[in-house]
Amino acid sequence: MYLITQNATSLFDQNLAFIMLIILLISIWLLAQGFKRKEDNSHFDAEAIEVAKSSAELKRKYNYKELMPEHFLWALFDSPGNNLEFFLSTNGLDPSRGKKLLEDLFVQKSIKNEEEMPSQPYLGEHVKQVIDKAKINAGKRKASKISPIDLFESLLEEAVFSNKNVYNELKEVIESMNVSLEETHQRLKKFLRTNEFTKSPPKS
Repeated sequence: MYLITQNATSLFDQNLAFIMLIILLISIWLLAQGFKRKEDNSHFDAEAIEVAKSSAELKRKYNYKELMPEHFLWALFDSPGNNLEFFLSTNGLDPSRGKKLLEDLFVQKSIKNEEEMPSQPYLGEHVKQVIDKAKINAGKRKASKISPIDLFESLLEEAVFSNKNVYNELKEVIESMNVSLEETHQRLKKFLRTNEFTKSPPKS
């Protein structure tokens, strides 16, 4: 009887130890996931994080499979932040008009797209390239965080220098606003050089 009780206690202790190990592993995994999420956003400033959230919401709204450059452009027009808002207003780019042009495009594509898309905001290859380039450009200016104007600069660079069709719609939208894509990119580079070490746009 004593042997049976001892075996039962030993088995109980083993099961308890196994359960505690599982709980410990799950806790470590959850902490790692939380840390990873923080790391993913660590190179964005607060304004750029809002841009990322807006673009992800737009993707879901119009049933896109992945985040595309045009989603980022719409989100930048929607939440440009101080520096980008100043640049847009002084260079003939009306954010409300840009958003309207893009929304018309999204509606047309959404009607054609009857496939149910995943709800998770999946970053497309080209959006990843835009973010990576923005991080490099911001680093060259010794900025600690990527801001919306850094994302806009990177987006324009990709559109100007890439021949990929994925940027065709973005180019059309910019040029539909009666501005030159190449000239806008050059003006932005000059603007960023002039205000390289300032955190706010120059006062008019």
